[in-house]
Amino acid sequence: MVVYKYCANGNDFLLFHTFIEGDYAPLARTLCHRFSGIGADGLVVVLPIRQAESRLECSYMWDFYNADGSRAEMCGNASRCVAYYAYSMGLAPAAHQFLSTFGVIKVSVKHHTVVPISDTNISAKTALVASNLGRYKNLKILGTLETLLATLQSDLLSTLDSIRALFGEWYFLDTGVPHLVCFVQDSTLVAALGNKAAPLHKTLFLLMQHLRKHYNANVNLAYIQDQATIALATYERGVEDITLACGTGMAACFVVGYKAYHTAQKATLIPPSLEQVELWCEPTRDFIQAESNKVFCIEDSCSNVLDPVATESTTIKSSIENRDGTEEICLQGMVRCVAMCEV
Repeated sequence: MVVYKYCANGNDFLLFHTFIEGDYAPLARTLCHRFSGIGADGLVVVLPIRQAESRLECSYMWDFYNADGSRAEMCGNASRCVAYYAYSMGLAPAAHQFLSTFGVIKVSVKHHTVVPISDTNISAKTALVASNLGRYKNLKILGTLETLLATLQSDLLSTLDSIRALFGEWYFLDTGVPHLVCFVQDSTLVAALGNKAAPLHKTLFLLMQHLRKHYNANVNLAYIQDQATIALATYERGVEDITLACGTGMAACFVVGYKAYHTAQKATLIPPSLEQVELWCEPTRDFIQAESNKVFCIEDSCSNVLDPVATESTTIKSSIENRDGTEEICLQGMVRCVAMCEV
């Protein structure tokens, strides 16, 4: 069996296609292991569409596994990797849709090229790939850090005292995967999560780890660099670590940033990999090419720009409590094939 490794903005995945459905969790745990396997954030098994779902006009369906073997309904960056893989293998045209557990996902492969790798005789297939993740669900405010701290272990409370005031309110929403999102006032908090040597890393890591277990969700800290640029770091369940990027996490931060902090209708998200991703919204299920100049906003309006640590107004709170999105979130960034392995 030949397995391909693709990377999207720091997220790496192993992919192969087969006609055989089954439980590939043990294979995912073995191949995705960073030291004894090939190493990846997840495994994507590409399967032919079942006859019962043929009406959906999908080119294929996927079976997605996290590195620990657990299944996930959706993964934003993996959706872009599988799009490029399917296109490269002749399984689908450049613009197509596939079936995930979360639903039908529309994708588009653009600017396909072969890029030389510096100081080597090796070239890598690279493309700009966009993915429509669909509508977010169940957006709600959980409260301030003080509210969430009631669930934490007592030995963690004292370590957070010096930075507690830097946190804004925490939000929950589902962008294909459940996420917690909190915007912070100091960029060093987000930077520390991408740098394991940073003094704050251990404290923040333990906080995010605890919240991940308590809410069974990915956990994101984000910082507004300017109204069109958001830096973030994501603790991903299934990987159980801060990953270099998370597509659904970037989507979650984009939604909360726009709705609660009045960031731009189209924004650039910067994960720890520093490989930028563009996010925007579309009003219908019809996929609009990313290079279009027309940008759409989320339906609910927001007030003036908010300080991430300030308390949101009653109007904003009521407008986003337990709400589902009326538009669909799209993300676009570079994808490259980095390896081919026979296993």
